[in-house]
Amino acid sequence: GEAPVSALHGALYACGSNSNGQLGLGHLESQTELQAVRAVRGGAREVACGGHHTLILSHAGELFSCGYSAHGRLGLGRDVRGHQTAARRVALPPGAAPPAQVACGWAHSVVRASDGRVVAHLDGARRRQRDVLLIHERVGAQDRHDRL
Repeated sequence: GEAPVSALHGALYACGSNSNGQLGLGHLESQTELQAVRAVRGGAREVACGGHHTLILSHAGELFSCGYSAHGRLGLGRDVRGHQTAARRVALPPGAAPPAQVACGWAHSVVRASDGRVVAHLDGARRRQRDVLLIHERVGAQDRHDRL
């Protein structure tokens, strides 16, 4: 699979399978050596890899995604189909707090906002949807506990 890595000063490099553009390099060629992911300015604070997609949280607090866009897993809307080969900025819902953490599963993405709320981009499977709702409840409960 893909292997984005964050290095010195948060610069982002990636190598491995890239058949869906999940490395964010702007093309579909797999890489045997580390390549700089240039679309993410300011460096990466956190990276999450899914089945064929990647989420990147920059040091500036911006959210990016790349790879296979089926079923909304990239969070880029219905107009983006197929492969998103370059890391592209993702807009959170209006009024949402800035992203704080990212996670990916095989065919879904989850973003925890700085206020503890969770935004999920799912593949539509009921089982996965239920799992994400459970994650949301646990994050919310943990956040309430931390604030007490």
